[in-house]
Amino acid sequence: NGGIFIGASGGRFDIAAGVTLTNAEPLAGPGTLSLTNAGTLVQSGGATNFTGTLSVGGGTVVLAAGNSLAGPNTINIGSGATFDVTAAGMAMTSGQTLAGNGTVTGTVTAGTGSTISAGGVGATANLAMSGLTLSGGATIAYDFSVTTNDVIAVSGNLTPGGVTSIKLNTVPASAGTYTLITVGGALGGSTASFSVNALNTRSQSYGILYDQGSSPKRVLLQVVSNAPPANLVWQGNVNSVWDLATTANWLNGVSSDVYYDADTVNFTDLGAGVPPTLDVTVNPSAVNFTASSGYTLSGAGAIAGPAALNKGGTGT
Repeated sequence: NGGIFIGASGGRFDIAAGVTLTNAEPLAGPGTLSLTNAGTLVQSGGATNFTGTLSVGGGTVVLAAGNSLAGPNTINIGSGATFDVTAAGMAMTSGQTLAGNGTVTGTVTAGTGSTISAGGVGATANLAMSGLTLSGGATIAYDFSVTTNDVIAVSGNLTPGGVTSIKLNTVPASAGTYTLITVGGALGGSTASFSVNALNTRSQSYGILYDQGSSPKRVLLQVVSNAPPANLVWQGNVNSVWDLATTANWLNGVSSDVYYDADTVNFTDLGAGVPPTLDVTVNPSAVNFTASSGYTLSGAGAIAGPAALNKGGTGT
């Protein structure tokens, strides 16, 4: 027959503990395929046309030898669940995302345009895998809470090639070193194998360190504090552009200044005659409107992150 098509309504394998089901039919479609309960699904049929989300909520999904998930899909492995690619390997291609807080047995190769995100965006978790090869051009995304952060736990070897982007979805609250990857086997490459992609703040700078002496070995994020975030007042004295670290349209105390992410921004009567145009995404700590006049923010950009929005004054 034509195999199994996973449409928008999704599909599910509910396999009891101790039971192994082998699916020889090919998978295709853009929907979400979920594995629930504690059993094992062996996918021996082709899956290169499956472009949806594979959600391993429990039990084990085994990718049989010669098989692959080659579409721009997401593989999400829940706590206590396993994605077994020991026989097939996992070569991640552009548009693929590997996320969750379960375990991948076998070696993952993250290629250009692919993303690894323990826990997924907005959550912190540990994602375990047997081996990790970074072939350059991939992204590993990290979230930080007040007390913890995402960690990739590699029991075997970490083999970087080229440069992998370390994307900080959120930034650490303070200076120090933070574990990004633990490595039980050989820690290859060097600190130059990674570049940090983070918010453009005035308060922190970032670097990568290798700890070859610990067991397990570690790839670390080093956070250095610079100037503290500023408390800015919009004045629009140069033009109407709210941008990043470029145009001194803000008042910082008595001096004109530029905006950096993590700054607090205030919209008062001072700049009400020049409403800001925002064509980039900004991540302020807080946004305060206290003017008696109205403000209209325009542009193709956005205010993102966990910023508090506070409204005072009589303006709109």
